[in-house]
Amino acid sequence: MRLTAIFRNLLLGVFILAAPALCAQQTIDTSPPPGYYTPDWVFANLNLSGLSTGLLQDHGTPFTRLSAFNGDPDSTTVSTPLRCRLVQATLLSATVNANAQVDTAALPAESGSDTFDYQILLYAYHKLKPDAVSQNLISITNNQLVDISGPQDSPYKREFAIAAAPWRKKALTAGQVYAFSPTVATNIPAQFVTGYEINTGQGFTAVAPGSVYTFTASSGSEMDFEARVTLTNGKVLLSRSKMAVVPDIGPVSPIDPVDYCAAEEFTIDLGSTEPAWDDETDRLFVQTSCCDDIIRRPLLIIGGFETPTLFDPDIEDNKVDGHPFFIDNALILCSKG
Repeated sequence: MRLTAIFRNLLLGVFILAAPALCAQQTIDTSPPPGYYTPDWVFANLNLSGLSTGLLQDHGTPFTRLSAFNGDPDSTTVSTPLRCRLVQATLLSATVNANAQVDTAALPAESGSDTFDYQILLYAYHKLKPDAVSQNLISITNNQLVDISGPQDSPYKREFAIAAAPWRKKALTAGQVYAFSPTVATNIPAQFVTGYEINTGQGFTAVAPGSVYTFTASSGSEMDFEARVTLTNGKVLLSRSKMAVVPDIGPVSPIDPVDYCAAEEFTIDLGSTEPAWDDETDRLFVQTSCCDDIIRRPLLIIGGFETPTLFDPDIEDNKVDGHPFFIDNALILCSKG
């Protein structure tokens, strides 16, 4: 059986094992169907205790494709906070021994402040060589991977994953000055890293984790960011990201009240076909700043045309010639021009 066939059938087994967490109140048979295998079964006969990174991609759950974050300067992959979290989750699930060092506290909630973190995830991990079986580096027995004894090349290949992004949840405002602080989560010892650089549009600048740096948001709808890491062996790893940019509309001026007429009041006969009380007609008292006595839309009625609380025969102001009538109030909102 080919190695790829085992991994194709292994993938379903991974998600079958995750099913109980989704339906914890039910009794579910977690055994895989015929032809599918669990990770524990497939890798049970491999000695993974000496794997230096403690991370084996093939053993984990592929929440994202790690090869898309391989640091290739020509890669078109754009890192985002969500994709950084998916890379972290994939690496966490790939843990196979105590050497694994994935920082589970490295990715907090994104900031809304004008000073924010620039998160950089940088990890080395291993994966099985695609020709490990054909080159007799490992064998397959009873749908399990088995070590081959004797001197030979390693069946594992070391890879790198880098995902970096500004840790801010709001868009930038064009022309405004912002500050960021690089934060690095990595399992690569410091002595193997030559340095970190970040490009905010003015070229790469060397940065130190924990220090604060400023930049001015450019015009346009988005802004490009790049994080670059150089290792002591000369390998260069690059991660690209973007942030949305909105134009600066400046302060909003309040409405100047001198542009409006002084509030005036007038009374409108509603022209009822029947009097509201004896021989009196309904009336509407209107306040307007439209400089005339014409009803315009929008007309805001305060209380409604038949609000009982506005009718009180005991109130002297509600009487004309001793007879009470319905009154109501309205406010006309109007702007000049």
